Amino acid sequence: MSRDPRPVLRRRLFAAVVLLAACTAVRRPLAAQDAPAPPAAPLSDADAKVARAELDEAVALQERRQYAAARKKLVAWLARWPGADPAWRTEAEDRSEDNAFLGLECIHRGGPSENRIDVELMGDGYLLTQQDTFRKHAEAQLKEFWREPLYDEYGAYLNVWRFDLASKEEGVDEVARPAPEGDAGRRRKRPLKEYSTALDCQAAGPQNQVWADPEMVFRWRKYLKESDGLSICFAKKGELGMGGMGIATTGRRVAVVHEFGHAFVGLLDEYAVNPGSPPGRVAARNAISGKGPKEPPDVERVPWRHWLDAKNPEVGVFLGGATFQEGVFRPAASCAMNAGGGGSYCWVCREAGVLKLYEYVNPVDEATPASPRVTLASGATATFSVVPLAPKSHRLSTEWFLERVRTRVVTDDDEEDDGRGAGPVAPAAPPPEAPPVAHTPDGWSRGPLRGHERHANPWPPGPPNGELVDAKEKAEGRSYRSTVTLEKLTVGRYRLTARVRDDAQVPGYRFPWVLRDPVKLLEERRTWEIEVR
Repeated sequence: MSRDPRPVLRRRLFAAVVLLAACTAVRRPLAAQDAPAPPAAPLSDADAKVARAELDEAVALQERRQYAAARKKLVAWLARWPGADPAWRTEAEDRSEDNAFLGLECIHRGGPSENRIDVELMGDGYLLTQQDTFRKHAEAQLKEFWREPLYDEYGAYLNVWRFDLASKEEGVDEVARPAPEGDAGRRRKRPLKEYSTALDCQAAGPQNQVWADPEMVFRWRKYLKESDGLSICFAKKGELGMGGMGIATTGRRVAVVHEFGHAFVGLLDEYAVNPGSPPGRVAARNAISGKGPKEPPDVERVPWRHWLDAKNPEVGVFLGGATFQEGVFRPAASCAMNAGGGGSYCWVCREAGVLKLYEYVNPVDEATPASPRVTLASGATATFSVVPLAPKSHRLSTEWFLERVRTRVVTDDDEEDDGRGAGPVAPAAPPPEAPPVAHTPDGWSRGPLRGHERHANPWPPGPPNGELVDAKEKAEGRSYRSTVTLEKLTVGRYRLTARVRDDAQVPGYRFPWVLRDPVKLLEERRTWEIEVR
């Protein structure tokens, strides 16, 4: 008995109609998606005022650590105000996404950012509900940081800002590594693990050293307008760390002093785990290539030769450095740059650290009058003062010099001395060139601007010109104010110079922490040109 074909035909026809309708329905949205959505109209002044107030309310909730409520409010804000200022929308997105910025707080304040080094402390792999845990871990990181005598002594030169970041997940990304010799044909048994976290940390080093993604660091760093481009990043699920590009990443085996030595001071590793010699030459403050695999370099080539000349028994030329067992020599048997962060910096590394500090900050913290040019009436009295920076256990010295400056009277034929001064007339010094802009790798935050200036225009040798002037010193906080009062100056021109210096002579140490300062980074001069009429 034959089967009636009509039901089959009806089903096929119905399927064809459905397929055609589906294709038609799909084509229309795709065409619509290909066309860019029209931009939202900018807000009116009145709406912009309301939108800003609502955004501020959501941020205030975050500051009160009501993170879930703040996220809900921020998501609603983004939906309500599509035409808001793009910068506001970016901030709302940064604060409401799965990997989010929750705010920042200064947890160590050395002083005003204009003359301090502002450092960020960020955490990776902490969920929105784990911020209390991160704050405890941040305290532990800083406790380890201050154990290094360099940072403890010069702690007043630093500001540390804690960045509260929420991560969607906990974990550190795995990175593909070359297969061991003989295993090239083997397939990996499982896929690499990847996690969505605030800093996108990866186990990028050969020993699973963890490294924060610089782009993510820069993304959050923009919220610290005072940034000097230096970050300490702690990976909750990381082990060892890595340092570079102004970023010191650490893990559970805390090595913050070691990694900050890389990121801030520019030091190389002093441990030696790689057999053989490096493929090229090595030259750094704390590492130098030898003549051969085991033959040290000529002493004239050793960067820390001045420590050898001073006969410091803790400084030498030791085989092994920059991670290589041969071909490279280091300055000390033990150092924080050697034992994975254990212990303190050696003399050579600590000296490099002090010099690096002064590439960012001026020894003079405050000077009055603010104007470098002062005009006085004959017989008037004027007061000048400086306040030096204040290390923990030693103090900077201040000296004052007053010089009578010869002036010239220009005639039609030549220049003549006006007779008010004595001695040869020195030609006017050309104005110093402006230092180059020293942006950090993120392209906008500050860098060691003072170091660029001092290297380009070092102070002249010897003391400033003029005679020493008596000054009075009065304690002011942890530092002191050095004051000079000038009175009964005769008509003429004068130059008053305050010279502030750090001798780096820390109590309890046999040697100063800095033996060689070729461009006088540890010195600052403030000069006033005074005209008495």
